[in-house]
Amino acid sequence: MRIAASILLAAITVAPALAASPDADTLVSKVRAALEPDRASVRKVTMTTTGPGGDASQITLGAARKKVGPAPRVVMVVLSPAGLRGTTLLVEEQTAENVLWLYVPAIGRTRKLVSPEAYTTFLNSDFTFADLGFVGMGAKYTLTGEEKRQGTDTYRLEGVPRETWYYSRFTTWVAKDTLFPVERNFNDVRNELWKVERWSNISAINGVPTALRVSMENVQTQNKTEAVTEAVRYDVEVPDALLDPSQLSKAADSSVWGTLGK
Repeated sequence: MRIAASILLAAITVAPALAASPDADTLVSKVRAALEPDRASVRKVTMTTTGPGGDASQITLGAARKKVGPAPRVVMVVLSPAGLRGTTLLVEEQTAENVLWLYVPAIGRTRKLVSPEAYTTFLNSDFTFADLGFVGMGAKYTLTGEEKRQGTDTYRLEGVPRETWYYSRFTTWVAKDTLFPVERNFNDVRNELWKVERWSNISAINGVPTALRVSMENVQTQNKTEAVTEAVRYDVEVPDALLDPSQLSKAADSSVWGTLGK
């Protein structure tokens, strides 16, 4: 699978540039390390979804990340609006396929998401649960060239997921100097362009270059979601209970979110 936290979301650590073109597997590992820095962190993410007519909806998330045992975990909690408050996604990052748990207050229980559910729309945005992070660690990748993308010298990575019933393939352009992604295109089962994801607004937070904006555009429906990250803090104390699947019903009330400001 892939996650979390595309939106989370959004922490990008600059890695050393490679002197020569890397092989695909090495590049994928470098990109994942950039997107998912191994440092405990918290942040606030405002996600705005706009339709083709200009109508917009917005949610505010609290996000926290740290390693629990051998694997990193990321939790994303809806803080507002009130009607969605407490909806919580927890991701445990694995090499081949991440493990996801979802708590919905209206249902009052936590359940583990299976593969088809991972492609459910995340709170009416243009991201699915599976899109929240680097996609397809179990996929097969090929380095297919080097080119300019958005004015940046990039490597072009082609990926084919293990299951092609939702995405048939995806293409990622990776900046050659920093090894973080610039753009990622997703093709549907007809192999037509479906979504375009972009990373921007890079800023150093506690010494960690961090992408403060991630967007996902559905080019077929003209919908677009932007996830704007703020109040980022690295190397903070994140309680284990916040990343415990059995404790997700309490996640929205964690004192951690009080450090993020209004």
